[in-house]
Formats: sequence, C-alpha cells, structure tokens
Amino acid sequence: MTAANVAKTAFRTHDGLYEFLVLPFGLCNSPVTFQALMNDILRPFLRRIVLVFFDDILIFSDSWVSHLRHVRTVLDILRQHRLFIKRSKCEFGATSIAYLWHTISAGSVAMDSDWPQPKSARAVRGFLGLTGYYCKFVKDYGSIAAHLTALLRREGFSWNEDDTAAFTALKTTITTVPVLALPDFAKPSMVECDASTYGFSMVLLKERHPVAFFSRPVAPRHRSPTAYERELIGLVLALRHWRLYLWGRRFIVKTDYYSLKFHLDQRLVTISQHHWVGKLLGFDFTVEYKAGSTNVVADTISRRDTKEMVLLAVSGPQFDFIDRLDHANSTDPALVALRTEIADAQRAAPWSLVDGLVAFQGQLYIPPASLLLHEVHAAVHDDGHEGVQHTLHRLCRDFRSPRLRAMV
Repeated sequence: MTAANVAKTAFRTHDGLYEFLVLPFGLCNSPVTFQALMNDILRPFLRRIVLVFFDDILIFSDSWVSHLRHVRTVLDILRQHRLFIKRSKCEFGATSIAYLWHTISAGSVAMDSDWPQPKSARAVRGFLGLTGYYCKFVKDYGSIAAHLTALLRREGFSWNEDDTAAFTALKTTITTVPVLALPDFAKPSMVECDASTYGFSMVLLKERHPVAFFSRPVAPRHRSPTAYERELIGLVLALRHWRLYLWGRRFIVKTDYYSLKFHLDQRLVTISQHHWVGKLLGFDFTVEYKAGSTNVVADTISRRDTKEMVLLAVSGPQFDFIDRLDHANSTDPALVALRTEIADAQRAAPWSLVDGLVAFQGQLYIPPASLLLHEVHAAVHDDGHEGVQHTLHRLCRDFRSPRLRAMV
C-alpha cells in the first residue's frame, strides 16, 4: 500500500485502530484492481512471453537464452513498479510446471489434481465442479460422473460403497486420461464426431493427436428427428464449441454417417435442416466418411448401454442456394461486372473472389436487385423471428448487400 492510501484501509477494534500496509484481498474490488494493475504493467508481453492470474505469473520461452532474457524483462518491470515476489514461492528454469491446476510442459498440457473423499453433498458438488472443468480431457465423462450426480438429488447425504466405487473410478479416469496436445494453428485440424439417440461426441485432433474432447447428452426434442439431422446437430455443436480453433482455417470433419458428406449438395426438406445447415455457413471444411468401427473415440463416447430403436429411413436433403448464387455470379450483369473488375485488379480489398463468388470483407455479396437477397432474408427471418438486430447479425455473418439493413 502507498502511504497516501494506507489510511483508507483503517478499521477500529476493541484493541485500537488498525491499518493495512499491504493490499488486503478481503476488500471489495481489490482482486479486480490488482488484476488490472498486473495487466497494465505487463500488457506489452501478455500472451507473448507471460501469462498472469493475480499473483501467479507464468513466463514461457522457446529456448533457454530467450527465457533468461524474458525473465529479466518481467523482473525489471516488477522492480520499476515496486512489486516484490517471494523467492520460496518461485520456480525458475523448469521444463514442466504446475499452473492453475494444470501441468504444463513443452507441447502438452495435463491435469494436476489430488482430491480427498467427499464428506458432504457440498464436497461432492465441488468435486464434480472441478472434474467438470476437466471434462474436455475425458472420454465419456457424463456416464462416469452420472452416479455422483445422482447423489446430489437424494434427500440427505448418504455415502455408500457404490458411491466410493464411482468416486474412485472418476478420480482414476481423471488422473490417467491421455495428455492433450497444445493446439498448433500451423497444422491442419480434424474433427471426429458421432451422434446416437442419447449422446453427441466430438474429438478435436491435430495430426491425429487429441487436443480436446467434447460430449453432450441429446435433448429429448432431438431424439425424434432422423439420424441425419442428429448427426448434423452434433456437427454444428462441435464447430460452435471449437469456433476459436476452427474459424478462418480449413479443416476436415470425419463422421460415420455417409450422407453427411453431401450436406451442401442435398435438398433440405425441413425447417430444422435449414436451421442447422445455416449455422455451418462460414466454416471452411470438408466432410470425410469414416466407418464406425474405425471411429472408435467419438463412437464410444456417444453410445450408452441401452437398447436403441432401428431407424429404417434415409433422408435426402438438398441445399442449392450456393449453386444458384454461383449461377447468378455468371449471369447477373452487376455480379459479372464486379467479378471482371476484381479479376483485373481494378477493385482491391475488401473486394475479393471466394471460390469464384464475389465477396466483400470475406462475406458473399448479393446485389440489391437480386431475388436471392429477398430469399435469404425470408429464410433467416422465418426461421427464428429473433427481431431486427439478431436477424441482421445472422445475415451479416455470411452475406453483404447495400440494402440489407433497410430490408431487415
């Protein structure tokens, strides 16, 4: 605490008046203020050579020489702002370190955890909360944790041998899961997904090494649609969950449902199919078929030991809007003129050609007089009735037109 601010922390007790000489984290907003201070002084180096969470400072480097230079830089900044660290709580030059319940080393991140057996429902809830944070590391996490989750719904806390077995199984699974790879955006990504009547399962991989797992139970309203729609919903959930990893980069999707390969080439026959396929626009990916016998990870996570009905139906949706927009790019005079100017370098950025289609700032351009503009507006509006701002936001994610805002 600076001398001018010490008096602000004064409080009186029966023994007399006391003042804080260091920042007390029990005061309102003091953690936020301290975090803001650390972010401000280390801002030029955040997420480049250093990460900071309150008083936990992690300095990382590619080489030993660079690391020495980075450590000196951070220590000099702390000295300039009269911030001190305790040597006994520091670790320097480590190749593997425990940081915020993770064990971080070169090229991998794993879990660092040790939990005693819960003695109350509150402890069980805390244990599940912590392990739930690590669910991205664990295959079939929901099924493993189901017994302990049911324990929270009982009237009164009653721990028995079955609960002990479930706790031990989950703890063993959590502490022995495969080490995940750190995402390298220079390498191609692959998403393996699978859906059953009871669960969706996805795995994000880099060079066939898992980066993260994701699973979710199927909502009751999603159990009645066709298998094609369930697989499509699972794909949308995966891409939205890993949007930060996949958006703006080309990747491969592998599924054991063969018809999903043609999700943009088939006619869409239901409103639900239009809704879910529309959420895939903007992602750059190709779908490859992978037999269920070889899609072991994703297929196993989504399955449960239950009897499932056999669905003897094959859907044949077709999505031809992009094809008609491609045709308009070849026949519409306005689009033909724009394509010619872009190809001849008469129009520079933000104009461009994306797969032969005219685009503005990376979004597909539709002339204001085109009937396609009214069609895409009607499809988005009728699908959700979400109001002006939400409808405009959904349209502007993938399309651009001078009259778009006025039309909405």
